[in-house]
Amino acid sequence: MRKSILLGLLFFLTGSSVTALFFVNPFHWEWVHGIHESIVAGLNDRPGVEEEEAGQFWTCSMHPEVIREEPGDCPVCGMTLSPLKDSISSQPGSSTSQGERQIKFWQAPMDPTYISDQPGKSPMGMDLIPVYEDETEETPAGTVQIDPVFVQNMGVQ
Repeated sequence: MRKSILLGLLFFLTGSSVTALFFVNPFHWEWVHGIHESIVAGLNDRPGVEEEEAGQFWTCSMHPEVIREEPGDCPVCGMTLSPLKDSISSQPGSSTSQGERQIKFWQAPMDPTYISDQPGKSPMGMDLIPVYEDETEETPAGTVQIDPVFVQNMGVQ
């Protein structure tokens, strides 16, 4: 019994040490970096993985206001960013089939009263989202507008 416990402990420690050497690489060995690069290259060569093309943008599925030019993690929730389907026309300020859209101002996603002339961060630390000239319409004071997506999600008919 004691021998099997010691043997199991030995295998566990050996496996943990090897794993730490390969994933943490505390000694910064070049050969470990080479292994990492070959593994990543092999993952990117598999079928179904598209190469990064110019104009490709990445977004978070939980936070669509987060748009980046390179893959990575969402700064809000840490999820892996996914590529936008039609990146060129999805990027704020890019040309669309109707022509060039002009950004009127930048607005905080959680506080519509916070408005800026240029992109940046809101006081809550979130990226400001663009509001285009063709999206804003002059409405009388006191008018309540509900986003059609919100109405659909509520199931109002």
